[in-house]
Amino acid sequence: MSVAAEVIEAKTRVRVAGRATDLGVGGCYVDALNTFPEGSAVEVLLSWRRRTLQLQALVSYAVTGRSIGTGMGLAFTGISADQGVTLLDWLASLRDEPKQESLREDDAQTASAEKAMVLKSESLKEAIEELVGLLVRKQLLTGSEGGRIRDRLSRVAVQDVP
Repeated sequence: MSVAAEVIEAKTRVRVAGRATDLGVGGCYVDALNTFPEGSAVEVLLSWRRRTLQLQALVSYAVTGRSIGTGMGLAFTGISADQGVTLLDWLASLRDEPKQESLREDDAQTASAEKAMVLKSESLKEAIEELVGLLVRKQLLTGSEGGRIRDRLSRVAVQDVP
């Protein structure tokens, strides 16, 4: 998971923007171009889905000078009940996102299967119409019998044909 993050050092009010990853109830990791020293008291603003959560934290470690990027691990301190509820709500929503994606995939598969069924039904109707025409031409059905069958077939919705 990744949410927008702004980390503000408590004493100097210097701000660092980044992306919070590995978010949990105890803290997060913030990918950022600059970091604060280990042990720094910070305020962190996390923004996700048009909501912002403001938390106090301590920099538990800083990663600098690596080719894979820089950032800092933050340990949340003194989370209020409201903040905790919001954070747990976010985490629960994130846990459900793959399920939602799976539901979208299931919907796409269902739509694809329905489309295949409609195409199959249309082909079946065409085959029946062709068969009725052949039976009339071979005089195994009268013209009026063939007409009645075609009328009944035209009243059947394509989706109703198995």
